[in-house]
Amino acid sequence: LQLRALCGNAGVNAYGTDNMTQRILHGGIDDEDWLVVVILSRDAIRSLQTIGAGPYFMVKPSGPLRAIWEALTYGAVRLAFLLRGENEREPPDHALLVARDSMDRLLRVLRGQQRDGRHVLVALTVGRAAIEGPEPAYTTVVREAIERSALPFLDLAPGIRNNFRRDLYLDATHFSPDGNRVVAEACAARITAADRAARPHAVDR
Repeated sequence: LQLRALCGNAGVNAYGTDNMTQRILHGGIDDEDWLVVVILSRDAIRSLQTIGAGPYFMVKPSGPLRAIWEALTYGAVRLAFLLRGENEREPPDHALLVARDSMDRLLRVLRGQQRDGRHVLVALTVGRAAIEGPEPAYTTVVREAIERSALPFLDLAPGIRNNFRRDLYLDATHFSPDGNRVVAEACAARITAADRAARPHAVDR
């Protein structure tokens, strides 16, 4: 059985899970054979993100020295985050409620996306801190929500943990090219196995 695939990436930096839900509902693409949703567990506690939540320019910075203005803006936002402080490990109870509600909306929409000829796969990833130490509470909330949904589920955390190298991550959250390759290969293997199981009498070519 020879599988040929065209893979597209609809991910957007800084999305929360509610952003993902809306992209699936209103993104204008609904002809995929497989809809693969890769969830970073932290995404659930930030739910719906707007452009004002990050250091992003919607127009070209004024010249001259445009790159310097952009770098200064990014630096100022990162400094504000540092001074504000974050509680990543154990967010307040209301943040966990947000995570549950946001995941419920996403998973409900994903269940509605399953139909003949179209499959859904939900893959869970975690930040580097959850690999090197105990998992934060929101990861447990996200994992349990996916398991309850009965959707096809690929938990990437154990595989990353068992074969962990620090160079799989660029920072505390984002994968390096090698890390993205690990995620992509795990998703591809799961899809290939499901496709083979659905066509047991297919012959390799």
